[in-house]
Amino acid sequence: MTLSLGTAAFAATVNINEVTTFQVMDDFVSIKLEEVPQAVVDAVTKAYPQQTLKEAAVRQEEGSETWIYKLTLVSEDGTETSVLFTDKGEEVK
Repeated sequence: MTLSLGTAAFAATVNINEVTTFQVMDDFVSIKLEEVPQAVVDAVTKAYPQQTLKEAAVRQEEGSETWIYKLTLVSEDGTETSVLFTDKGEEVK
């Protein structure tokens, strides 16, 4: 009587799909509403007379001395809108 051991080799192809998720964060820094320059406040009030300034943030434009203000406005019905203005009161579209 003869005993024999059988050996089997299996090859498998495994595809690994790596998913990387990035959360894009803007580099604006929150500031108090009192810190928003008057030129910006005046321009926002003129451009959006039916909305109220709720929040503000600021960042310096890369490679420039210009400051960009990100302003959150709220309308009477509670709808929020974000707008961008330069420190000179010019809207960034």
